[in-house]
Amino acid sequence: MFSETLTWNALRVNQKLPRSLDSISGSLYGYLVFMICLRRFWLRAIKVASEPAQKRFIRNFFDYAYGVTDEASDRTSGHVRCITDYFQLRKLTSAAYVNSFFVELGLEIPDEVMEQPALQSLISLSADLIVLANVRISLA
Repeated sequence: MFSETLTWNALRVNQKLPRSLDSISGSLYGYLVFMICLRRFWLRAIKVASEPAQKRFIRNFFDYAYGVTDEASDRTSGHVRCITDYFQLRKLTSAAYVNSFFVELGLEIPDEVMEQPALQSLISLSADLIVLANVRISLA
């Protein structure tokens, strides 16, 4: 279950999350643990990430989360995607785009640079390589 509201709350610095999880049980417990970890990560990351990098991370994180939700929905319903659609979804669920954030930490890379077609192509190709490596390892 992906909750955009809970995720946004975790990324908002002034939003309070529960301090204790003692009274929470079930799947909500796991989700809140994830949100607390995300919050701790985010509070550290925003100290060294530029504003454009933060915005790119949030966009890529939501794409990742929705991709994982779509993948879970496909699995539950027995839906099988064609190769092209599957590959596009796997590029999102591999978190390759989310992890590109770590390369940007401490750098002031403007959107104009990150949106250059050549750089976008390289980022997409790196995501392709991650997906193919994951497939290769899972088949071994």
